[in-house]
Amino acid sequence: MEEELYHKAHLLYQQQRYQDAVKAVNQMLSLEPNDAESLALLALCNLQLEEYPQALSAIDSAVAADPDNAYITYIKAVILANMRKLSEALDLADQAISLNPEDASYYSIKSFILYEKKDYAAA
Repeated sequence: MEEELYHKAHLLYQQQRYQDAVKAVNQMLSLEPNDAESLALLALCNLQLEEYPQALSAIDSAVAADPDNAYITYIKAVILANMRKLSEALDLADQAISLNPEDASYYSIKSFILYEKKDYAAA
């Protein structure tokens, strides 16, 4: 049941049906409230809906559930960058890179943050 709900929520997210995805994720979280992947997906949905406080709350819960997950750390960096909390976002981008230096998207968000901070040489 949980796996089916996750796939449904992920599909809804891919279809940009973020409100529907939030409903599906909340169903999953009612079954397993500390599931880091579900919390991260909820954060991504809320990010797309520009509901930054809810996105940050969900990703903080995901980090608490799985603190060494590079992808979850990356998502938090993206959320904070969108909230214009660039210094915090940069620290998290560096942390994601240190956890998994082989993922190019982590370097991409770091470059974006440096660009937004007008640190063009480092970007």
